[in-house]
Amino acid sequence: MSSGWWLEGEAGTSTARELKDALDNGDSLSREALDACVGKISRQIDESTAHIYETINRHYSDFVNVVAFSETMQAEVNALAADLSDIEGQAKKGRLANIINSAQEQRVLAKRLGTTKSAVGVLQQLCKVDGLLRSFDTAVERGQYDVAAQAVAEAGRLVTTLVPETENGCDPKIFAAIRSDYRRKRAKLKAELDGLWVAAVVWGGAGGPGKVGMDDCLTVSTSVPAPHGRCEVELRVVVDGLRHTEMLDRKLTVFAEQAAKVVLEPMLKTPGTAISVDRKPKTVTLGLTKRATVRGATRSKRGGDPNADVAVVAAVYTSAEQLFQLVAGAFGDDVTVRRAVGTSLWPRFSAVVIERVLGNKVSAQRSKQEQLVQIVELTRGFEATVRSLGFIGDDDAQLTGYLAEITVHTANNRRQELLETAREYLSADNFNTVLVKQDTERGGLFKEYDDVDDTAADKTSAACGGVTSAASLTESLYRLPQCHVSVSTKSLLDLAYDSLADMSGMEPEEATMVFYGVRDMFDLFRAVVPIKNREMLLQVPQLCAVFHNDCFYLAHHLLTLGHQFRSALPASMQPLATFVDMVPSFRALGEGLFSQMLHRQRTELGKAVGACGLGDIDEPARFEEVQRVIQQALHQLGQLAGVWKGVLPLEIYLRAVGSIADVVVGALQTSVFQLEDISSVQTQKLRSLFEPVLLTVPLHFDKVGGATVGVEAAREYIARWSKFQDVYEVLDAGLRDIVAKHKAGGYAVSAAELRGLIKAIFSNSELRAKCLSELR
Repeated sequence: MSSGWWLEGEAGTSTARELKDALDNGDSLSREALDACVGKISRQIDESTAHIYETINRHYSDFVNVVAFSETMQAEVNALAADLSDIEGQAKKGRLANIINSAQEQRVLAKRLGTTKSAVGVLQQLCKVDGLLRSFDTAVERGQYDVAAQAVAEAGRLVTTLVPETENGCDPKIFAAIRSDYRRKRAKLKAELDGLWVAAVVWGGAGGPGKVGMDDCLTVSTSVPAPHGRCEVELRVVVDGLRHTEMLDRKLTVFAEQAAKVVLEPMLKTPGTAISVDRKPKTVTLGLTKRATVRGATRSKRGGDPNADVAVVAAVYTSAEQLFQLVAGAFGDDVTVRRAVGTSLWPRFSAVVIERVLGNKVSAQRSKQEQLVQIVELTRGFEATVRSLGFIGDDDAQLTGYLAEITVHTANNRRQELLETAREYLSADNFNTVLVKQDTERGGLFKEYDDVDDTAADKTSAACGGVTSAASLTESLYRLPQCHVSVSTKSLLDLAYDSLADMSGMEPEEATMVFYGVRDMFDLFRAVVPIKNREMLLQVPQLCAVFHNDCFYLAHHLLTLGHQFRSALPASMQPLATFVDMVPSFRALGEGLFSQMLHRQRTELGKAVGACGLGDIDEPARFEEVQRVIQQALHQLGQLAGVWKGVLPLEIYLRAVGSIADVVVGALQTSVFQLEDISSVQTQKLRSLFEPVLLTVPLHFDKVGGATVGVEAAREYIARWSKFQDVYEVLDAGLRDIVAKHKAGGYAVSAAELRGLIKAIFSNSELRAKCLSELR
């Protein structure tokens, strides 16, 4: 063959094949011949590129129909790719080594061939994209939306490889034209697939979804008319199209949610409801209808026919299977589709079945082993059916898993119910109170003495000379003093007793859970009440007193609560069955808040009375001012005593009122001791100011809690009451009488305080000096 053959070849001749033939025949080749061959391929690529760009531009920009050229264009590009592949093959086999000696020349040739190959690759991608986009319209026209979706998805993947800024990018104008057409077709495909899905899957009726016995819940069509109306599109094809456009997962998730909301949940939440199926040639319709009442189902909760609950569970599973079978038949045999529906539908369905069916029916049948086994077998068979349809995997066994641990679940539910009920009691703003006393309370010790009231016990103690025996002391520690507690706290304690009493008929795990649930209730009290009502408790004395009683009331019962019910717990739990560890915290909580409130009241009264002082009271305006302050203090004391009387335990009431009164009388007598000169007029004024205090305060200690305590209680519970009485007496006594009574030990005030009063009241005289010298 002539060495100039590569220069004489026509544009359409396969130069690579000629090169291969020459080498096979042993013809000698020069470097110039090889360069000319590669150059010729490059020129052909440039020509093809220009031709392809012009054709694509005319089609996508000017909308000229060039379908006849598409096959020729594809063949031309494939031929160029084959030529280039042949040259690369010769180079890799080493058959060009005699004309390419140096490594640098080999790299140059490799780079040139690589650039040429990239250009051919771009042309091939363009041709593929063009072919895919051209096939889209034909597929849509025929109703082949799955084929159209595959074409658009593949075209989208290829378009991303043609971005102009990348190494293998194409001309920006051509890229923009192709990308724009791709986006238009993708948007059109999504819109039409969405419309087909909506037409094929119809939820609810005119009256709204889920109306039992009123409307159809779901209608699924196996095929629907195409948008152009010239053919029918199968639902299976729509599903495949949605998958290729990445819309299927969202559609199936919504479908599962709607199926649960419109079909399954109304069926499970409305007793006696079943799914009805109406099958027609092209549609399947699901509705809710009233099923025949299972005989004994109503009475089963009251100990009627135990098989009724089994029948209810079987009916629920049968209805649910119809929905799963409808979905399986409508969406085709694709397991991926079924699993996607099951992923969204099964957890929600299982939760409602457990809550509305198994949680009630199985709990009622736990003591009836035969019926429980039947329910377990029905559940296992139902899960196997759903699993065989492809909606769930082997590991998805929520229903049978729940039944396997029914005791634990029942115990957890019981514990949650306890806490929810306790939270309702404690969160309610119910400030009503109820009277509690030892002989009306549940549990406790010394039941044989419950008919002995506190007054009788006090009389017995007094008859014995005030000596209390060890047995009586022990008993008094466990006796509940009469007081008022809040209705919510009383309800909380009754709930605790009822729950602990029920443990005797429970499984060990459930009894243990109930025991800890009751402990959690008391912890909830400590966590909620003092935080929620803290400011109110500190500002409203009556509420604070009731809260104090609540805490000590609970602490009183916690002393023996565990002891009373520990026998109902497993043997391993009995040593730990106690509430005694909670007693100190409850006592500290009630005492702490009550002490804070009491301190606030004492501080306010002490400041008001002390700041007023008793000087210059011989002036009418000043006397009226001091009188008004004392009256206000007595009024506030009376208000506190009024709201605490009968509410607080007797001893706590006496100490609290005595503490408040002590602040008032202490501030008054301190003000008297601070006076350096008291005239006879001021002396009478002071006595007229102190007299209401002496008359009013003891009344708060008399006839408290149904017992006549007596006026003498004021002297016992008001620390400075005796001194105050002494000051009142000294203001109207003579010097000799004062000294005589002091020598007889009749005054609670000290000698120094007496000397101060004498100096202020009496003028300087030999008698005063003598009396002062006698005061020691």
